[in-house]
Order: sequence, then structure tokens, then C-alpha cells
Amino acid sequence: MFTDGRLHNGSRMIQPNHMFDTPRHDLSNYRQFTDNSITTTKYSLLTFIPHNIFYQMCNKYANMYFLFIAVLNFCPLFGSYTKFLGLVPISFVLGTTLIKDGFEDIRRWRYDNKINTKTCHVWDRDRQMFRKMQWKHIIVGDFVHVSNEQEIPADVLFLRSSSENASCFVETCNLDGETSLKQRVVPRQYVSFSQQGSDFTPTRFNGTIFCEPPDPAIYTIRAKIEYQTGYFEIITKDNMLLRGSRLRNTTFIEGIVLYAGSSTL
Repeated sequence: MFTDGRLHNGSRMIQPNHMFDTPRHDLSNYRQFTDNSITTTKYSLLTFIPHNIFYQMCNKYANMYFLFIAVLNFCPLFGSYTKFLGLVPISFVLGTTLIKDGFEDIRRWRYDNKINTKTCHVWDRDRQMFRKMQWKHIIVGDFVHVSNEQEIPADVLFLRSSSENASCFVETCNLDGETSLKQRVVPRQYVSFSQQGSDFTPTRFNGTIFCEPPDPAIYTIRAKIEYQTGYFEIITKDNMLLRGSRLRNTTFIEGIVLYAGSSTL
């Protein structure tokens, strides 16, 4: 862990979206960072057939052999049977594999759609309240409200808890296979947001977050919150709620999205 607050070149600067009176599609966070949708499909409707056949030909040398034999059969010097009969084996192999891959890609598309259309409550600057929003529309810099037993929709900096000790518990078996609950805590500067009688709203958070690009090691993060006074606070893995983990034994949590979609840790 680093303690001097210095980050490497290429670090991301994130400011809460509620600080800017502008449509979402004009926000800096919207333009700079990926949205929260995920796509695991290999093909689109337009590219499915050509890409699939190209992939089969390049990765299965037996297909190249069958194609060579079929082409060779069109040459009068080498043809030994009906010209188009030589296309039957390669057509059968390519066709059956194409159908199989098509069904698999449809299954992936359905799974993506199921995840992307899950809902979460996101802070609406204009209405000054949390409103329901599909996961795919969440962007970096959004404040989210997650209730007990719900999945965390993105990689979130934990800022408020229903628990007065400013902590929560999450289950991370979807990420690392561990079934034991892990405790996460709010950064020290924001512990008061979780205390009884707190008048907290996301508009009270006006710090600027600096963080490095996503790290393949899911529990590694180098980030800090910087304030106008010049003071900064280090963000650790214990302050982060990762996408796919599930909130347990805590009525609700609130926090700001640092990484979304394909950029999640």
C-alpha cells in the first residue's frame, strides 16, 4: 500500500456527477469512462456467419484440409467424383459448428441482458432523490443506494451505511469463491454520515477522487480522495465494494461508482 498519495501517470480523476448541472450525456465521466453494461457475446447479427466461418478455418486445421480437397476436386486433372460432392464434408462440419456456436452466443446474450437490466437506485440531481435505474445506465461518478441482499452493481467507494459503526458486510463468493462474509468500512472522513440523525445527502460529498486504472488483482486499489483544503485520504480495499458481491446483514449502503462495466476490478 502507498501512503504518500502519489499515483502513477494515467490515473483517473473522478468528480461526483451531482456537482455538475448538465445532462448525463454531456458529463465528463460519461465521455471518458465506460458505462456499466457488459457484453460477453462473440458476434453480432451482421458478423456472425463470416466471423464464425473465418474462426473455424483459422483454428481448426482439419477444416483447411477438407476445403483443400473440395477445391482440388474442381480441377479436371484431380477431380475423382462429382465436383460439388466434395463440398459436403466441409459444409457439414462448418454448418453444425456454426449452429452450435450460434446457440451458445444467444445464451450469452440472454445472460448479458439479464445482468444489464437489473436495477439499482441512483441519485438524481434534479429530483434530489434516489431513483431506480438499470445497471447498464449507471456511469462512473454516480451515487448508488444498495439494499440488503442486493448485488453491488459496480465497483463502489463505500461512503455511508445504515450501521452506526459505518461498516457493512458483503459476500464475495461470486468473485473469489469464499462464502465467509467480509467487513467493509467507510473512510474515516465520512464516518459521521452513518451516525443516527445524520442529514447526509450525496450533495454533501464534494471531494475529487484520483485512482489508477483497474488492476487485474481484484483486491488491489491505489486511490485517494482529495479535498479543496489540500488534505487527502487514502482509499484501501476495505473501503471498496466490488461489482458482483452481495450486501449482507446491513439494511443499506451508499457510495460513489469508481469503476463500471468492463472496467470493474
